[in-house]
Amino acid sequence: MNQVSGKPFTAYVGMDWATAKHDICLQVAGSGDRAFDRIAHKPEAIEAWAQGLFRRFGAPIAVALELSEGPIVSALEKYEFLVIFPIDPKRLAKYREAFTPSGAKDDPTDAEFSLDYLMRHPERLTALNPQSVAMRKLRYLVEARDRLKGDQSRSVNRLVQALKQYYPQVLDWFDSSRLSGKSETWDRSAPSINPLIPTTPTLGKPHSTLGFHTVWTLCGHSLFPVSGRSERQLC
Repeated sequence: MNQVSGKPFTAYVGMDWATAKHDICLQVAGSGDRAFDRIAHKPEAIEAWAQGLFRRFGAPIAVALELSEGPIVSALEKYEFLVIFPIDPKRLAKYREAFTPSGAKDDPTDAEFSLDYLMRHPERLTALNPQSVAMRKLRYLVEARDRLKGDQSRSVNRLVQALKQYYPQVLDWFDSSRLSGKSETWDRSAPSINPLIPTTPTLGKPHSTLGFHTVWTLCGHSLFPVSGRSERQLC
């Protein structure tokens, strides 16, 4: 019985997802026969497969897979006739182990295990509540922002560690807000260094800004600002 609308499912699908393709195991309601299929992870392939299911069996159709979010889940959420049931990967692994003691993983078989678990233990699964298009877009934007902030923090930390090793004086020219990436303005009040003294590290002409976008490299006794290089090029 459908947990969402109360209508009986017309078909059941077990899916084993992958980056480039997805293995499918299908069983029609009231039948003991199972059919296997494979679709590419491409919008047109997923669209053709989903619409083909709807034309053949109508709605609703239950889909079980080892994901609660991700590209394939996002692709399937837009179809109102599909009801997605995420299965905990650890739970499915134990279920698989009961039938294959070796623990060997096989994609078509895993798709069938997902289907089998859905049909035998529906009371242990909860249907995914689909979000609106606007909410999905907002969620992806928030996740992208968090990734960018994480990248910024890692870049700043790498820069700080490199400067600590090669030229710690630079760290005294910036306050904590600048080092955190909140401000990238070059501190022009920093003490000047005589480039004519070979034993003293010389600071080349700086860019207009300095922050996590600029990586510094120490070559010999001179320090030059270089854009686009990694800290591995520090010598």
